[in-house]
Amino acid sequence: MKLENGAARKLEDALRCWPHAGSGVHSHLMAAANLAAIAGIPAAEAEARPGWHDANRAAAALLITDREGRNQAEHSGGKIIFGSGRGQGWKHIKHADAWEVRQCAAELRQRAASHFRRADEVENAWRESGGVL
Repeated sequence: MKLENGAARKLEDALRCWPHAGSGVHSHLMAAANLAAIAGIPAAEAEARPGWHDANRAAAALLITDREGRNQAEHSGGKIIFGSGRGQGWKHIKHADAWEVRQCAAELRQRAASHFRRADEVENAWRESGGVL
C-alpha cells in the first residue's frame, strides 16, 4: 500500500514496530487505527493484522504514552482485549478466540474486585482518622 501523507507514514512505522506483549499493545493498536482513519485507510485493512501485540513499543512508535494507549483501549467498546500471560499483550477481538475473551473478562473482574476493596480501605482509613464522609 502506497501512502502519501504524514499520518500514513506514521502508520507504516507503527505497523512495523509492534510492542512486546504486556507492554501497551492495545494503545499501539488503537493509535494505529486512529492514524489509519486520518490517512484514509479503511478500518477493515487497519484491523487485518492478527495476533498479540506489545503496546509499549507501539506507543513509542506512535509518539503516545502507554497511559494514553490504555485509555484508548478502555474506550474501544470491547474491541481490544488484553492478556497478561507470556507472549500476550493486546489483541483486536476480531482475532481472539472464546478462551482469550473469557480470560480477559475474568482478569478485568478480578481487578475490579481489587479496586472495590481498595476503595473500602480508603474510606475506612478516613473514618478511622476522624473524617466524615
